[in-house]
Amino acid sequence: MALAGDYRVWQDSELRVDQPKSALALRRGERLIDALNSVEDSKGNSGDRGALTVTNLRLLWVSHADPRRNLSVGWGCLAPGSEGISIKAAVSKLRGNLQAFVVRASFRGAKFDFMFTSLVKASPRLFGVAQDVYR
Repeated sequence: MALAGDYRVWQDSELRVDQPKSALALRRGERLIDALNSVEDSKGNSGDRGALTVTNLRLLWVSHADPRRNLSVGWGCLAPGSEGISIKAAVSKLRGNLQAFVVRASFRGAKFDFMFTSLVKASPRLFGVAQDVYR
């Protein structure tokens, strides 16, 4: 798919990690729906606090400590149905009971599982927003 000026739209159909800052910027037509600070990528960058952003094209996670550690998951990469996004109860020895936001995706024949946890106990709203956008 191409837009005027032959800019390729990859944001909704690709999974990319450790992208330059320019790839994280919202493109023309992409809309910010919600964002939540203090989210840990519990599986890939455990202990690393970052921001999770939901747009109409993708999910973005960017580390606060090092923005070069980031993740962009296009909605088109998510597994179909309820397999793509789920919210599960998790227990952390450091943080106690919390909610884990699980994302299952596939890209170029490989399968990926990501788990995000909010480090702010009283603010898991983004996880529900992401589920609504996915539906």
